[in-house]
Amino acid sequence: MIILSEEEQMQVFSKNLRHYVDMSGKEQKQVSLDLGIKPTTFNNWIKTKSMPAVSCIRMIADYFGIDFTDLVDPHSDYELQRLDSERKENRLLNLFNSLNKEGQDRILEELDMMVSCGRYIKNSTAGVV
Repeated sequence: MIILSEEEQMQVFSKNLRHYVDMSGKEQKQVSLDLGIKPTTFNNWIKTKSMPAVSCIRMIADYFGIDFTDLVDPHSDYELQRLDSERKENRLLNLFNSLNKEGQDRILEELDMMVSCGRYIKNSTAGVV
């Protein structure tokens, strides 16, 4: 277990919070309003000026669908990307499994089409003008 100073804890939380706000695709102000937190208070957390109570951290984690530790534990940028990829994979699998056979077949056809055109392949320049 890593023991962090109060300042280090605030820095870790701030970095992780900014990451999940960015990943949500929402504006910081919208996230704060969704959570019922004053935008100035939320901004103080982002700017490492203060730290929320544990109950607020749990509420934020629930909002983003992540674990409490995802917000308070130090993570490298690589770890954050890996965690995001795992969440996307799990979400995709859960959504796929919620479909009937016809829906699953249609999704597979769409994915085959997206892959074959090359535009949506990682590190692909196909379809780029």
